[in-house]
Amino acid sequence: MLTGGTTVAAPAATVGPSIVDFGFVSSGESSASNVQVTNLGNVAIQIGDVTVEGSTSLFELNEWSSHEIPPGESSLITVTFTSDGGEHALGSLVVTIEGTPHDQYTVQLSGNTPGSPENSPPHVGLLSPDQPQIYYSYQQLVAEAEVFDVQQPDTGLYSTLDSTLMGAVEQETSDPELQLLTLTVDVYNDDISDLQLVDYPGIHSMTLCCHDEFAATSCVGFVASIDTPFSDDDSDGDGYDLAQGDCDEGDADVYPGALEEANGIDDDCDGDTNEDTELSDDDGDGASEADGDCDDGDPAVHPAAVEQPNYRDDDCDGQLDEETVNLDDDGDGISEALGDCDDADPGVFPDAPELCDGVDNDCNGSLDDDCLDSVPVMALVGEVMATPSRVGPGEELRVTLIVVGPEADLVYAWQSDGGQFQYDGDPERAAEVTWIAPEEVGTYGLFCEVTDLNSDQDVTGFVEVEVTRADPSAATNTGGTGCAHVSAPAGSSAVALLAAVCLWGRRRLRRS
Repeated sequence: MLTGGTTVAAPAATVGPSIVDFGFVSSGESSASNVQVTNLGNVAIQIGDVTVEGSTSLFELNEWSSHEIPPGESSLITVTFTSDGGEHALGSLVVTIEGTPHDQYTVQLSGNTPGSPENSPPHVGLLSPDQPQIYYSYQQLVAEAEVFDVQQPDTGLYSTLDSTLMGAVEQETSDPELQLLTLTVDVYNDDISDLQLVDYPGIHSMTLCCHDEFAATSCVGFVASIDTPFSDDDSDGDGYDLAQGDCDEGDADVYPGALEEANGIDDDCDGDTNEDTELSDDDGDGASEADGDCDDGDPAVHPAAVEQPNYRDDDCDGQLDEETVNLDDDGDGISEALGDCDDADPGVFPDAPELCDGVDNDCNGSLDDDCLDSVPVMALVGEVMATPSRVGPGEELRVTLIVVGPEADLVYAWQSDGGQFQYDGDPERAAEVTWIAPEEVGTYGLFCEVTDLNSDQDVTGFVEVEVTRADPSAATNTGGTGCAHVSAPAGSSAVALLAAVCLWGRRRLRRS
């Protein structure tokens, strides 16, 4: 029979995780991660040493939280990785724990793993050329692009220009301040002996690419035609003489195929001036883009056009279908095209309430059929509501009277046989008030008479509230009694009589 024993000291520990991958970190930025050492045994363990091996300049060991770890508790070791511009960094964290069967634990460290999905390619936006161009031996091919990478400095980017006919043409590093890349290539240069673009006449499909330090790449393309039409009669050096179609040998910017500008000159020598520019009336409707034509490819659209119900801006005023059957002119949600028989009256539309006013309000073709009185008798909906209806002496409660009446201009008169009313604003416009209970316990009547100044009608609502020193939270009736609401013409003696009877009954109830 076992009657006693001694607990054997058994040190044991675990270190995790076994691999810490910091992922992609932008150049110059840092990322920290924790390694946890946990005591799994029944005696305290001691962290003897912690070292970083491998890329020690990139992985920094921070002070850990505790060197001695009691049974069942843990200690954290923080390691920080700082990127130096994109190289893949590998290292290891070696933790020595004294007295455990396995005294050394190794955690693998990794940063900026190649091909990390967190690394997005750079942005490349071609600025020029924005259309195919012809280049001659005496010209330069200039390509401009906006390049940047939101994850790393622009100094880490480089760009290449390649041709389908020639291969590699140029390579350049982007400007870190302007984020603007400009690649300039001489079609022919006497000082360059290597092959040039002039050696490859024809149509070149050019590809401009931007690469980051992790080989992520974005590219854009454009087309360039390389030609050498030299002529002794080409006095302005634009590549064409008069026999080849140049219409102005004194202007190097004027030649067949030149880009037409809005300058009053036949730049491309085709016999037309300013075509396909903002000064040209391309659709023949009498107005150019400079004159305000918002669609110079459609002769039916111009500033002098009549707006049509076609969901287009025919007259270029920034509005669609104004003053047509498609527009809801009166703001009632229905246009003439959808059945509004009077689009100047917001009270007239299909299925509108038919009023007894001699107007076809619901657009069904009949006047005042099954019509409603335009000023119906005001109705009290529900009762005067008190929340709660049972309170302690001096406590507050909210009291509300709900009245429905079209275009009502309501004036409220709150009364009680005890306590005080507090108003959030104008007392005569208060549909909801605060009632402060008196110190004397009992049942009190609260009523409100409301008058519609437009129709000279009034209604009265009533509720009773119990003031008690017992638990006020006990369930009680939250509405009025038989005196809860009355509807009668203004000045009716029935209202005053019923109100007096109700108040008299409440006072008797208090005294009893």
